[in-house]
Formats: sequence, C-alpha cells, structure tokens
Amino acid sequence: MTEELDPVVEAGRQAYRAGLPNAPALSEVVMDAIADMPVGTGAAAIMGRFQDGWRDAYLAATGVVHFGSPVSPGSAACASRAATPELTDDPRAVTCEACQGTEDWQSYADMADFADSLPEAEPGADRFEILREVRDKFVARKVDGVPIDPQTANAILTVYDSTAAKAKPEFRARFAALPVLDMARVAWRLVSRRR
Repeated sequence: MTEELDPVVEAGRQAYRAGLPNAPALSEVVMDAIADMPVGTGAAAIMGRFQDGWRDAYLAATGVVHFGSPVSPGSAACASRAATPELTDDPRAVTCEACQGTEDWQSYADMADFADSLPEAEPGADRFEILREVRDKFVARKVDGVPIDPQTANAILTVYDSTAAKAKPEFRARFAALPVLDMARVAWRLVSRRR
C-alpha cells in the first residue's frame, strides 16, 4: 500500500516547493486518490501522507530563515513547525515566504526601509550637536549608523546635560564615549527611573 501513496507524498513535496499550503484537500493528486473511496477506508491516511511529504520538504529546505516573532520570542512569525527554526530580527535576511506575509514582518521591513532612507551624520561631527538638531528640529537621523528619533535624542541629552552628570565628569565622559545605541539604552533606563 505504501507504493500507492508515494505519488501522494511527492505531491505534498511539490506543493511545498510551489509555495502552496499544507492542505491535502486542495491537491488534485489527493482528491483523485480518494475520489472513489468509501468513508472510513483510508482517505485520512492518504491525506496524512500528503501532509508528511509537505512537512518533509519544509524541514529539508536549506537556508530558510524565519522572522523572529516580536510577540512570542523564540518562535517564528509564521508559526513554523520546525523544532528549532533559524530566526532573525533583520527583516532583510528573512527567506521564509510565509513569514514575509505576516504583519509583523511587514511593519519591521517598512521600518528598516525608513531607517535606510535617513541621512547619515557626517564623519567626525559632534554627536551631541547632531542629537540636539534631531531633538530641536524634530527630525530623525542616523548617528553612528543607528537611526535616532527625537524622543531618544531627548532622553540621551537629558542624561548628558543633567546637573547630576555635570557634577560627575568621569560619568559624563564614560557616557559620551559609549556607542550611541548603548547611550540610548542607559539614558532610557535612567530617565524611566526618574518618573
């Protein structure tokens, strides 16, 4: 009986490769195989073999990179059934078409496109002057390759310009030497404590 089911398994594999869902009822091969079968005589097993073929092709696919779900950390945005899917937070590195169809991926891809369009600060420019420009003119810019919005710029400058930071020059110097992303993390942590 297994030999009879091999075309069904192959139909499942081909369905995956064609980007079709794991839905045996949509396969002509499956529907032809079960067309004349009485209820309860093995149609479910044939449909299961189609799903096995689809799943095997999915798991065998090399280089499939899934988008890490922002809602459920450690799992793919497309709810992949792979035991340990390869995940990324970079929407540009995603190769899974199902992930690319999710709203999460689309919003992150849109943000990445927006970040790419931002002007980069000129090399050697004073980072704090650029942050003041971002805050005061209410624009976004890249500083050290990192997109900075006015609210984040304000948080960094609030810490850097604070009376407490000015009273501790060693802290202020260490803070100013941090990469801008680390500076933002420290600033948000300190600013959030004050509320």
